Amino acid sequence: MLRLAAEVGDGAIWANGARSHMAESLSVVPGDRREGFFVGNMIPTVIDDDVAAAAAVNRRTLGGYVSLPNYRNYWKEAGYVEEMEAIEAALAAGERDRLPELMSDRWLADVTLFGSVSAVREGYEAWLDAGVSTPILVPPPRPAARPRPSKSSSPPSPDPLPAFWRHFLAYSARK
Repeated sequence: MLRLAAEVGDGAIWANGARSHMAESLSVVPGDRREGFFVGNMIPTVIDDDVAAAAAVNRRTLGGYVSLPNYRNYWKEAGYVEEMEAIEAALAAGERDRLPELMSDRWLADVTLFGSVSAVREGYEAWLDAGVSTPILVPPPRPAARPRPSKSSSPPSPDPLPAFWRHFLAYSARK
C-alpha cells in the first residue's frame, strides 16, 4: 500500500501504526519522493495520571482493531507475532472478553499514547522522531470505551476530552 501511495499519492496515513516499525515501513518510499511526502498516524491517546486506567481505555478502544485480520497481519509484521496469535486463538475460541489482557504493555506503548501530560508529550515527540510528520492524537470515544467504575471504587475522574484538547492545544501553541 505504501509503495502505491508513494507512486500515485502525496502521502499516507496509518491508523494505529507501530512506532517501532515506522522507519522500516517508510523505507519503501523512494528518496526522491520523501521530501514533502505526508506521513500521518492516528494514535489513540488518553491523558490521565492514572496510567493503568489510561491504558485500559486504550485497550478497550483497540479491541475492535485487533479483531481485524489486516491489522493483526500488520502488527505481526511489526514484531508482535506472539500477541496477535494469542488474540487469534481467543477470537477462534469465542473469548473476546480476553482481548484486553492479551494486548501486551509493550505493544500498547508502541501503538498508542497514554499517561500523564508529559508522557504523552514525550510520546508525541517520539512519533515525530520516528518519521511521522503529523501524529494525529485521537481521544477515546465516549462513553462506551471508558471503563465503568465499580460501585465500590472512587468516583470517576473528570472527562478526559476537555483536558486532552486543552493540554494538546497549549503544547501545539508553543511549537
